Amino acid sequence: MNKETKRYLKFEDAALQSSFLEQLRRSGIAYELNRSGAVAFAEENANTIISAAFAKAKEAGMKPLACVVAPPPEKVMVGGVT
Repeated sequence: MNKETKRYLKFEDAALQSSFLEQLRRSGIAYELNRSGAVAFAEENANTIISAAFAKAKEAGMKPLACVVAPPPEKVMVGGVT
């Protein structure tokens, strides 16, 4: 993987993270681990790795998290007006 790696994913639960890493190893998906143990992956593998993470979380009985995506700084809403 090169410097273009921009995404990271890590479960806080150590057992779940370990199980997730084993799933990724078996699947052959390209990823690296950063110093904190988070899965670092390229944009081209994002959908596959994120899908695997959601599947692993569901298997563990976790509910999906709601995501909030912030607009670009030039499009910040103030009082409902951009």
